[in-house]
Amino acid sequence: MALDISVRGSSSGLGAEVTAANELKVILPNDNTKPGAVRLVGNEKYSADVLSNRRLMTSQDSIAFYDTCEAALTFNGLKWFQVVSTHTIVQAGGFITMNNGADATGSKYSVCTSWTRFHNRSKLPMSLQWTGITTNLPETNATCRVGFHNGATNAAPTDGVYFEWDTAGTFKCVLMYNSAPTTVVITAPSDGFSHRMKIIVFNDDVHFYIDEVEVADIDFGTTAVGTEYITGLPLNCQLFTAAGAPALPPKYQFAHILVSQQGTITPWPTQMAAAGNFAGVEPITFAASSRTDISTSSMTLTSNTAPANTTLGGDFLFGAPAGAATNFPMFSYVVPLGYRFVCTGITISAGSYGAACTTTPTVLAWKLAVGSSAATLATTDTATTFAITAPRIIPIGTQLIPVSTIIGYECQPLIIPFTTPIYADSAKYFHIIMSIPIGSATASQIIRGTVYVNGYYE
Repeated sequence: MALDISVRGSSSGLGAEVTAANELKVILPNDNTKPGAVRLVGNEKYSADVLSNRRLMTSQDSIAFYDTCEAALTFNGLKWFQVVSTHTIVQAGGFITMNNGADATGSKYSVCTSWTRFHNRSKLPMSLQWTGITTNLPETNATCRVGFHNGATNAAPTDGVYFEWDTAGTFKCVLMYNSAPTTVVITAPSDGFSHRMKIIVFNDDVHFYIDEVEVADIDFGTTAVGTEYITGLPLNCQLFTAAGAPALPPKYQFAHILVSQQGTITPWPTQMAAAGNFAGVEPITFAASSRTDISTSSMTLTSNTAPANTTLGGDFLFGAPAGAATNFPMFSYVVPLGYRFVCTGITISAGSYGAACTTTPTVLAWKLAVGSSAATLATTDTATTFAITAPRIIPIGTQLIPVSTIIGYECQPLIIPFTTPIYADSAKYFHIIMSIPIGSATASQIIRGTVYVNGYYE
Protein backbone atom coordinates (compact mmCIF):
# COMPACT_ATOMS: atom_id res chain seq x y z
CA MET A 1 0.00 0.00 0.00
CA ALA A 2 1.45 3.36 -1.04
CA LEU A 3 1.59 6.19 1.44
CA ASP A 4 1.23 9.82 0.41
CA ILE A 5 3.44 12.22 2.37
CA SER A 6 2.77 15.92 2.38
CA VAL A 7 5.62 18.33 3.24
CA ARG A 8 4.30 21.61 4.59
CA GLY A 9 5.81 24.64 6.25
CA SER A 10 5.08 24.93 9.95
CA SER A 11 4.29 28.64 9.74
CA SER A 12 2.90 29.10 6.21
CA GLY A 13 1.00 25.84 5.97
CA LEU A 14 1.93 25.67 2.31
CA GLY A 15 3.01 22.41 0.78
CA ALA A 16 6.09 21.65 -1.30
CA GLU A 17 5.65 21.11 -5.04
CA VAL A 18 7.06 18.51 -7.40
CA THR A 19 7.79 18.47 -11.13
CA ALA A 20 6.02 16.29 -13.69
CA ALA A 21 8.80 13.76 -13.10
CA ASN A 22 7.97 13.76 -9.38
CA GLU A 23 11.13 15.66 -8.48
CA LEU A 24 10.90 17.88 -5.42
CA LYS A 25 11.23 21.58 -6.17
CA VAL A 26 13.80 23.11 -3.82
CA ILE A 27 14.93 26.75 -3.73
CA LEU A 28 17.72 27.46 -1.29
CA PRO A 29 17.92 30.92 0.33
CA ASN A 30 20.55 33.32 -1.03
CA ASP A 31 20.84 35.09 2.32
CA ASN A 32 23.77 33.48 4.12
CA THR A 33 22.24 34.35 7.50
CA LYS A 34 19.24 32.05 6.95
CA PRO A 35 19.11 28.29 7.53
CA GLY A 36 19.62 26.24 4.39
CA ALA A 37 22.02 28.66 2.74
CA VAL A 38 24.84 26.79 1.00
CA ARG A 39 28.45 27.86 1.42
CA LEU A 40 31.78 26.65 0.06
CA VAL A 41 33.98 26.18 3.12
CA GLY A 42 37.64 25.17 3.26
CA ASN A 43 39.35 23.01 5.86
CA GLU A 44 40.20 26.14 7.86
CA LYS A 45 36.46 26.92 8.09
CA TYR A 46 36.74 30.03 5.89
CA SER A 47 34.00 30.37 3.28
CA ALA A 48 34.55 31.30 -0.34
CA ASP A 49 33.58 34.78 -1.49
CA VAL A 50 31.58 35.85 -4.54
CA LEU A 51 32.10 39.20 -6.26
CA SER A 52 29.33 41.64 -7.07
CA ASN A 53 29.37 40.39 -10.67
CA ARG A 54 28.55 36.89 -9.31
CA ARG A 55 31.98 35.48 -10.03
CA LEU A 56 33.71 33.28 -7.49
CA MET A 57 36.79 34.97 -6.04
CA THR A 58 39.81 32.77 -6.76
CA SER A 59 43.36 32.64 -5.45
CA GLN A 60 44.86 33.54 -8.83
CA ASP A 61 46.55 36.72 -7.65
CA SER A 62 49.22 38.64 -9.54
CA ILE A 63 51.91 40.70 -7.82
CA ALA A 64 51.75 44.39 -8.73
CA PHE A 65 54.23 45.64 -6.11
CA TYR A 66 56.39 44.03 -3.43
CA ASP A 67 59.02 45.28 -1.01
CA THR A 68 60.29 43.08 1.80
CA CYS A 69 62.34 45.86 3.46
CA GLU A 70 64.85 43.21 4.50
CA ALA A 71 67.29 44.14 7.23
CA ALA A 72 70.29 43.70 4.93
CA LEU A 73 68.88 46.09 2.32
CA THR A 74 68.93 49.85 2.09
CA PHE A 75 66.04 52.16 1.24
CA ASN A 76 65.06 51.41 -2.36
CA GLY A 77 64.86 54.71 -4.23
CA LEU A 78 63.64 52.86 -7.32
CA LYS A 79 60.43 51.96 -5.47
CA TRP A 80 59.93 54.88 -3.07
CA PHE A 81 60.64 58.56 -2.68
CA GLN A 82 60.64 60.72 0.46
CA VAL A 83 59.35 64.17 1.31
CA VAL A 84 60.34 65.32 4.82
CA SER A 85 60.40 68.35 7.08
CA THR A 86 62.74 67.73 10.09
CA HIS A 87 61.52 64.12 10.27
CA THR A 88 63.76 61.38 8.87
CA ILE A 89 62.84 58.16 7.06
CA VAL A 90 65.24 55.24 7.50
CA GLN A 91 65.19 51.59 6.48
CA ALA A 92 66.82 49.39 9.10
CA GLY A 93 66.04 46.25 11.05
CA GLY A 94 63.65 45.01 8.41
CA PHE A 95 61.35 48.05 8.47
CA ILE A 96 60.98 51.49 6.92
CA THR A 97 60.61 53.87 9.87
CA MET A 98 58.79 57.17 9.61
CA ASN A 99 60.15 59.88 11.93
CA ASN A 100 63.08 57.67 12.79
CA GLY A 101 64.64 60.46 14.87
CA ALA A 102 61.56 60.59 17.12
CA ASP A 103 60.97 64.33 16.59
CA ALA A 104 58.05 65.72 18.59
CA THR A 105 57.98 69.33 17.40
CA GLY A 106 54.89 70.77 15.76
CA SER A 107 54.13 71.16 12.04
CA LYS A 108 56.70 68.59 10.88
CA TYR A 109 56.16 65.66 8.53
CA SER A 110 57.55 62.63 6.75
CA VAL A 111 55.93 61.13 3.64
CA CYS A 112 57.02 57.92 1.92
CA THR A 113 55.39 57.41 -1.48
CA SER A 114 55.74 54.68 -4.10
CA TRP A 115 56.83 55.66 -7.60
CA THR A 116 54.32 53.09 -8.89
CA ARG A 117 50.74 54.23 -9.40
CA PHE A 118 48.03 51.60 -9.25
CA HIS A 119 44.96 51.02 -11.37
CA ASN A 120 42.20 48.73 -10.24
CA ARG A 121 40.87 46.45 -12.97
CA SER A 122 37.15 47.23 -12.75
CA LYS A 123 35.42 44.12 -11.39
CA LEU A 124 38.62 42.53 -10.04
CA PRO A 125 39.61 43.21 -6.40
CA MET A 126 42.97 44.79 -5.58
CA SER A 127 44.65 43.90 -2.30
CA LEU A 128 47.21 45.86 -0.26
CA GLN A 129 48.78 44.29 2.79
CA TRP A 130 51.72 45.10 5.01
CA THR A 131 53.14 44.63 8.50
CA GLY A 132 52.99 47.77 10.65
CA ILE A 133 54.15 48.88 14.10
CA THR A 134 53.01 52.10 15.79
CA THR A 135 54.86 54.07 18.43
CA ASN A 136 52.80 56.66 20.31
CA LEU A 137 49.82 56.32 17.99
CA PRO A 138 47.04 57.30 18.34
CA GLU A 139 48.35 60.55 19.84
CA THR A 140 46.68 63.94 20.05
CA ASN A 141 48.22 66.39 17.54
CA ALA A 142 49.74 63.55 15.48
CA THR A 143 48.33 62.06 12.26
CA CYS A 144 49.37 58.98 10.30
CA ARG A 145 47.72 57.72 7.09
CA VAL A 146 48.69 54.46 5.36
CA GLY A 147 47.15 52.99 2.21
CA PHE A 148 46.34 54.09 -1.34
CA HIS A 149 46.10 57.89 -1.26
CA ASN A 150 47.56 61.12 -2.62
CA GLY A 151 48.24 63.03 0.60
CA ALA A 152 51.35 65.23 0.38
CA THR A 153 53.39 66.90 3.12
CA ASN A 154 50.80 67.45 5.89
CA ALA A 155 47.83 68.01 3.55
CA ALA A 156 44.76 65.80 3.47
CA PRO A 157 44.32 63.44 0.50
CA THR A 158 41.68 64.21 -2.08
CA ASP A 159 41.21 60.54 -2.99
CA GLY A 160 42.12 57.21 -1.49
CA VAL A 161 41.42 54.32 0.86
CA TYR A 162 43.53 54.10 3.99
CA PHE A 163 43.88 53.61 7.74
CA GLU A 164 44.22 56.84 9.72
CA TRP A 165 45.39 57.67 13.23
CA ASP A 166 44.03 61.21 13.40
CA THR A 167 45.02 64.36 15.26
CA ALA A 168 42.15 63.93 17.74
CA GLY A 169 43.62 60.64 18.95
CA THR A 170 41.16 58.32 17.20
CA PHE A 171 41.74 55.51 14.73
CA LYS A 172 39.56 55.02 11.67
CA CYS A 173 39.16 53.49 8.24
CA VAL A 174 38.71 56.07 5.51
CA LEU A 175 37.31 56.11 2.00
CA MET A 176 38.06 59.51 0.43
CA TYR A 177 36.58 60.71 -2.85
CA ASN A 178 36.88 64.24 -4.19
CA SER A 179 37.92 65.46 -0.70
CA ALA A 180 34.74 64.02 0.88
CA PRO A 181 35.58 61.29 3.43
CA THR A 182 33.50 58.35 4.57
CA THR A 183 34.91 57.01 7.84
CA VAL A 184 34.43 54.20 10.32
CA VAL A 185 35.99 54.72 13.76
CA ILE A 186 37.41 51.49 15.22
CA THR A 187 39.68 50.35 18.04
CA ALA A 188 43.32 51.06 17.27
CA PRO A 189 45.76 48.15 17.11
CA SER A 190 47.94 47.85 20.21
CA ASP A 191 50.85 50.27 20.24
CA GLY A 192 54.37 48.90 19.97
CA PHE A 193 53.37 45.53 18.49
CA SER A 194 53.50 44.14 14.97
CA HIS A 195 50.16 43.93 13.17
CA ARG A 196 49.15 42.62 9.77
CA MET A 197 47.19 45.34 7.95
CA LYS A 198 45.13 44.73 4.82
CA ILE A 199 42.89 46.72 2.49
CA ILE A 200 40.93 45.04 -0.31
CA VAL A 201 39.29 47.30 -2.87
CA PHE A 202 36.30 45.83 -4.70
CA ASN A 203 34.23 47.41 -7.42
CA ASP A 204 31.53 48.55 -5.02
CA ASP A 205 33.11 48.60 -1.57
CA VAL A 206 36.38 48.41 0.35
CA HIS A 207 37.21 46.02 3.18
CA PHE A 208 39.69 46.75 5.99
CA TYR A 209 41.44 44.04 8.01
CA ILE A 210 43.75 43.94 11.03
CA ASP A 211 45.47 40.65 11.83
CA GLU A 212 43.16 38.86 9.36
CA VAL A 213 40.00 40.12 11.10
CA GLU A 214 37.68 42.37 9.09
CA VAL A 215 37.21 45.64 11.00
CA ALA A 216 35.26 47.74 8.49
CA ASP A 217 33.37 47.52 5.19
CA ILE A 218 32.65 50.83 3.46
CA ASP A 219 30.37 51.00 0.43
CA PHE A 220 31.32 53.33 -2.40
CA GLY A 221 27.76 54.53 -2.69
CA THR A 222 26.44 56.32 -5.78
CA THR A 223 28.93 59.21 -5.97
CA ALA A 224 31.49 57.32 -8.06
CA VAL A 225 32.35 53.89 -9.28
CA GLY A 226 34.74 52.02 -7.02
CA THR A 227 37.73 51.92 -9.28
CA GLU A 228 37.99 55.71 -9.26
CA TYR A 229 39.16 55.65 -5.65
CA ILE A 230 42.58 54.21 -6.41
CA THR A 231 43.01 54.83 -10.13
CA GLY A 232 46.43 56.37 -10.57
CA LEU A 233 47.10 56.56 -6.82
CA PRO A 234 50.34 55.47 -5.13
CA LEU A 235 51.05 53.64 -1.92
CA ASN A 236 51.53 56.32 0.67
CA CYS A 237 52.58 56.50 4.31
CA GLN A 238 52.07 60.03 5.66
CA LEU A 239 53.06 61.01 9.22
CA PHE A 240 52.86 64.58 10.54
CA THR A 241 52.32 66.69 13.64
CA ALA A 242 49.95 69.59 14.23
CA ALA A 243 51.09 73.08 15.18
CA GLY A 244 50.31 72.34 18.83
CA ALA A 245 52.80 69.42 18.85
CA PRO A 246 52.13 66.00 20.39
CA ALA A 247 53.12 65.12 23.95
CA LEU A 248 55.08 62.10 22.65
CA PRO A 249 56.95 61.67 19.34
CA PRO A 250 54.92 59.53 16.88
CA LYS A 251 56.61 56.90 14.72
CA TYR A 252 55.33 54.36 12.22
CA GLN A 253 57.20 51.34 10.86
CA PHE A 254 56.10 49.24 7.91
CA ALA A 255 57.47 46.29 5.94
CA HIS A 256 56.53 43.38 3.67
CA ILE A 257 54.35 45.57 1.48
CA LEU A 258 52.44 43.59 -1.12
CA VAL A 259 49.95 44.83 -3.71
CA SER A 260 48.23 42.12 -5.71
CA GLN A 261 45.56 42.13 -8.38
CA GLN A 262 43.18 39.31 -7.57
CA GLY A 263 41.54 37.05 -10.11
CA THR A 264 44.20 37.55 -12.80
CA ILE A 265 46.77 35.24 -14.34
CA THR A 266 50.01 37.11 -15.04
CA PRO A 267 53.18 35.24 -16.10
CA TRP A 268 55.62 34.80 -13.22
CA PRO A 269 58.49 36.73 -14.92
CA THR A 270 56.15 39.70 -15.33
CA GLN A 271 55.23 39.54 -11.66
CA MET A 272 58.90 39.42 -10.65
CA ALA A 273 59.57 42.46 -12.82
CA ALA A 274 56.67 44.28 -11.15
CA ALA A 275 58.26 43.44 -7.79
CA GLY A 276 61.50 45.06 -8.98
CA ASN A 277 63.42 41.80 -9.37
CA PHE A 278 64.29 42.05 -13.07
CA ALA A 279 67.79 41.43 -14.39
CA GLY A 280 68.72 45.07 -14.99
CA VAL A 281 68.89 45.99 -11.29
CA GLU A 282 70.87 44.41 -8.45
CA PRO A 283 68.39 43.01 -5.89
CA ILE A 284 70.46 44.12 -2.88
CA THR A 285 72.23 47.36 -3.86
CA PHE A 286 69.61 48.41 -6.48
CA ALA A 287 72.47 49.53 -8.75
CA ALA A 288 72.61 48.72 -12.47
CA SER A 289 73.71 45.12 -12.92
CA SER A 290 75.40 45.49 -16.33
CA ARG A 291 78.55 47.26 -17.58
CA THR A 292 77.82 50.49 -19.43
CA ASP A 293 81.05 52.55 -19.35
CA ILE A 294 83.46 51.62 -22.15
CA SER A 295 84.38 55.11 -23.31
CA THR A 296 88.05 54.67 -22.47
CA SER A 297 88.47 51.24 -20.91
CA SER A 298 88.79 48.02 -22.88
CA MET A 299 88.64 44.43 -21.70
CA THR A 300 91.76 42.36 -21.41
CA LEU A 301 91.36 38.85 -22.75
CA THR A 302 94.24 36.88 -21.24
CA SER A 303 93.11 33.40 -20.20
CA ASN A 304 90.22 31.32 -18.95
CA THR A 305 91.12 32.22 -15.36
CA ALA A 306 90.94 36.01 -15.49
CA PRO A 307 87.43 37.49 -15.85
CA ALA A 308 87.27 40.52 -18.12
CA ASN A 309 84.35 41.96 -16.13
CA THR A 310 82.16 41.04 -13.16
CA THR A 311 78.76 42.43 -14.22
CA LEU A 312 75.69 40.69 -15.65
CA GLY A 313 76.53 41.46 -19.26
CA GLY A 314 76.72 44.94 -20.72
CA ASP A 315 79.07 46.65 -23.15
CA PHE A 316 82.37 45.08 -24.21
CA LEU A 317 85.40 46.34 -26.13
CA PHE A 318 88.71 44.54 -26.87
CA GLY A 319 91.51 44.37 -29.39
CA ALA A 320 91.19 41.52 -31.88
CA PRO A 321 93.34 38.57 -30.68
CA ALA A 322 94.78 35.66 -32.64
CA GLY A 323 92.56 32.62 -32.99
CA ALA A 324 92.76 30.08 -30.16
CA ALA A 325 90.62 27.53 -28.35
CA THR A 326 90.65 29.54 -25.11
CA ASN A 327 87.33 30.25 -23.39
CA PHE A 328 87.49 33.84 -22.17
CA PRO A 329 85.16 34.68 -19.24
CA MET A 330 83.85 37.95 -20.69
CA PHE A 331 81.50 38.45 -17.76
CA SER A 332 81.77 36.53 -14.48
CA TYR A 333 78.76 37.53 -12.41
CA VAL A 334 78.11 36.14 -8.93
CA VAL A 335 74.43 35.81 -7.98
CA PRO A 336 73.72 37.77 -4.77
CA LEU A 337 73.46 35.67 -1.63
CA GLY A 338 69.88 34.76 -0.85
CA TYR A 339 68.66 34.99 -4.46
CA ARG A 340 68.48 32.73 -7.47
CA PHE A 341 68.85 34.17 -10.95
CA VAL A 342 66.60 32.89 -13.74
CA CYS A 343 67.87 33.67 -17.24
CA THR A 344 65.05 33.70 -19.80
CA GLY A 345 67.02 34.90 -22.81
CA ILE A 346 70.10 36.67 -24.12
CA THR A 347 70.85 39.13 -26.95
CA ILE A 348 74.39 39.71 -28.23
CA SER A 349 75.48 42.30 -30.77
CA ALA A 350 79.06 42.71 -32.01
CA GLY A 351 80.93 44.65 -34.70
CA SER A 352 84.43 45.28 -36.09
CA TYR A 353 86.00 48.75 -35.87
CA GLY A 354 89.36 50.49 -36.22
CA ALA A 355 90.72 48.27 -38.99
CA ALA A 356 89.50 45.47 -41.25
CA CYS A 357 90.74 41.88 -40.88
CA THR A 358 92.55 41.33 -44.20
CA THR A 359 93.75 37.72 -44.10
CA THR A 360 91.56 35.66 -41.75
CA PRO A 361 87.90 35.89 -40.79
CA THR A 362 87.05 36.33 -37.13
CA VAL A 363 84.68 33.87 -35.46
CA LEU A 364 83.12 34.76 -32.10
CA ALA A 365 81.84 31.63 -30.34
CA TRP A 366 79.55 32.42 -27.40
CA LYS A 367 78.72 30.24 -24.41
CA LEU A 368 77.08 30.52 -21.01
CA ALA A 369 78.07 28.73 -17.82
CA VAL A 370 76.33 28.20 -14.50
CA GLY A 371 77.18 26.41 -11.27
CA SER A 372 80.75 27.57 -10.69
CA SER A 373 81.76 28.52 -7.17
CA ALA A 374 84.57 30.78 -8.48
CA ALA A 375 85.12 33.38 -11.20
CA THR A 376 87.72 31.31 -13.02
CA LEU A 377 86.60 28.80 -15.64
CA ALA A 378 89.39 26.48 -14.49
CA THR A 379 87.47 25.60 -11.33
CA THR A 380 86.93 21.85 -10.80
CA ASP A 381 84.51 19.92 -8.63
CA THR A 382 85.61 18.88 -5.17
CA ALA A 383 85.19 15.13 -5.00
CA THR A 384 82.40 13.82 -2.77
CA THR A 385 81.56 17.06 -0.93
CA PHE A 386 81.19 19.40 -3.94
CA ALA A 387 82.14 22.31 -1.67
CA ILE A 388 83.78 23.71 -4.81
CA THR A 389 81.97 23.28 -8.11
CA ALA A 390 83.02 23.66 -11.74
CA PRO A 391 81.17 25.73 -14.36
CA ARG A 392 78.69 23.86 -16.54
CA ILE A 393 79.24 25.36 -20.00
CA ILE A 394 76.36 25.78 -22.48
CA PRO A 395 77.14 26.76 -26.13
CA ILE A 396 74.63 29.28 -27.49
CA GLY A 397 75.87 30.43 -30.92
CA THR A 398 78.51 32.09 -33.12
CA GLN A 399 79.04 35.34 -35.00
CA LEU A 400 81.25 35.93 -38.05
CA ILE A 401 83.33 38.89 -39.20
CA PRO A 402 84.36 38.04 -42.80
CA VAL A 403 87.69 38.90 -44.40
CA SER A 404 88.03 42.44 -45.80
CA THR A 405 84.75 43.70 -44.41
CA ILE A 406 84.33 47.43 -44.08
CA ILE A 407 85.23 49.14 -40.83
CA GLY A 408 82.04 49.33 -38.81
CA TYR A 409 80.74 45.94 -39.95
CA GLU A 410 78.01 44.62 -37.65
CA CYS A 411 77.59 40.88 -37.12
CA GLN A 412 74.22 39.21 -37.26
CA PRO A 413 72.92 39.62 -33.68
CA LEU A 414 72.27 36.58 -31.51
CA ILE A 415 68.75 36.82 -30.10
CA ILE A 416 68.05 33.71 -28.06
CA PRO A 417 64.96 33.23 -25.87
CA PHE A 418 65.20 30.24 -23.55
CA THR A 419 62.00 28.22 -23.61
CA THR A 420 63.51 26.33 -20.70
CA PRO A 421 65.09 28.98 -18.44
CA ILE A 422 68.67 28.71 -17.24
CA TYR A 423 69.00 28.90 -13.46
CA ALA A 424 71.98 30.18 -11.48
CA ASP A 425 71.86 29.54 -7.75
CA SER A 426 72.68 31.86 -4.88
CA ALA A 427 76.40 32.75 -4.52
CA LYS A 428 77.20 30.83 -7.73
CA TYR A 429 78.58 32.38 -10.91
CA PHE A 430 76.75 33.12 -14.11
CA HIS A 431 79.41 33.27 -16.84
CA ILE A 432 79.13 34.79 -20.29
CA ILE A 433 81.96 33.25 -22.28
CA MET A 434 83.50 34.00 -25.65
CA SER A 435 86.18 32.17 -27.59
CA ILE A 436 87.76 33.12 -30.93
CA PRO A 437 88.67 29.80 -32.56
CA ILE A 438 89.48 31.55 -35.85
CA GLY A 439 90.99 35.03 -36.11
CA SER A 440 94.13 37.11 -36.47
CA ALA A 441 95.63 39.78 -34.22
CA THR A 442 95.09 42.57 -36.70
CA ALA A 443 96.66 45.84 -35.60
CA SER A 444 94.10 48.52 -34.60
CA GLN A 445 91.13 46.18 -35.10
CA ILE A 446 88.63 46.60 -32.27
CA ILE A 447 85.67 44.34 -31.56
CA ARG A 448 82.92 45.90 -29.54
CA GLY A 449 79.32 45.17 -28.76
CA THR A 450 76.72 44.54 -26.09
CA VAL A 451 75.42 41.55 -24.18
CA TYR A 452 71.88 41.96 -22.83
CA VAL A 453 70.75 39.33 -20.32
CA ASN A 454 67.01 38.92 -19.83
CA GLY A 455 65.71 37.34 -16.66
CA TYR A 456 64.76 37.90 -13.05
CA TYR A 457 65.71 37.13 -9.46
CA GLU A 458 63.65 35.03 -7.10
